[in-house]
Amino acid sequence: TGLGLSIGRHLARMMGGDLKARSRLGVGSAFEFTLEVAAASSEAEVKRLRGRVLGLKPGQPRRKILVVDDASDNVSMAVSLFGSVGFEAQGAASGEAGLELHDAWRPDVVLMDLGMPGMCGVEALTRLRDAGSSAALFAFTASGFEELSNRARAAGAREVFFKPYRETELLERMAAVLGLELMYEGDPSAQGACAPAPAASLASLLLGV
Repeated sequence: TGLGLSIGRHLARMMGGDLKARSRLGVGSAFEFTLEVAAASSEAEVKRLRGRVLGLKPGQPRRKILVVDDASDNVSMAVSLFGSVGFEAQGAASGEAGLELHDAWRPDVVLMDLGMPGMCGVEALTRLRDAGSSAALFAFTASGFEELSNRARAAGAREVFFKPYRETELLERMAAVLGLELMYEGDPSAQGACAPAPAASLASLLLGV
């Protein structure tokens, strides 16, 4: 019971399916859902599983990443994650503070939370875009509404990350847009390399609003 089932049914219906429930008092409940999907090609590429990201490969520049989120715990953990692999990272707790730090620090990448009070992430992204920011602009959100994602992209976001997401995926995307290479646990090139201390878990960032 509750809001979760209603949201689940709404999402299933958005994908051309439905969610149904059967229940018997004193016995229990059964839930099932359907959705429309395309058949996968037999030649679909299977990505090689990689180990944990250890850091940037040696001899590469230390690029700047600005994280803007009104939840201070989320900011500190994201900054810790990026710093642990070799990026230079700073955080801001509001859209207004993010714009001010951007102008003073000139980051290479901006990660903007969309669900902030005051100046929302979409407005902050729009101002950065209109001011001619040279930073690569990204957004992240816990909202699954496509309309919000489309607004963020229209405001200049290259990509919108949905919470929860994987730390490795986020690091790979940041490295790719900056033209950097990462070292992974188990890679021959990483043998003998000093691995940075493990970053704090991003659980709060991934599940926060």
